[in-house]
Amino acid sequence: MPTTMNVANSNGPVESDHWLICVAGSSPAVVTETLYCLKDRENFPKKVVIFTTPLGAFVACSSNSIF
Repeated sequence: MPTTMNVANSNGPVESDHWLICVAGSSPAVVTETLYCLKDRENFPKKVVIFTTPLGAFVACSSNSIF
């Protein structure tokens, strides 16, 4: 699956949708840090897809970290 998809705009020109696809284990901060680094770029991702493990999902969604 390409990370950039061309989407037809009803106003005429074609614009790109940039996606950020991440694989994160038990350190969800990697995703946050990556987004922070990209914040001033012209092609900031419009969608973020994260693949993780059950432990990574628990850590990311938990208010009390197990580490």
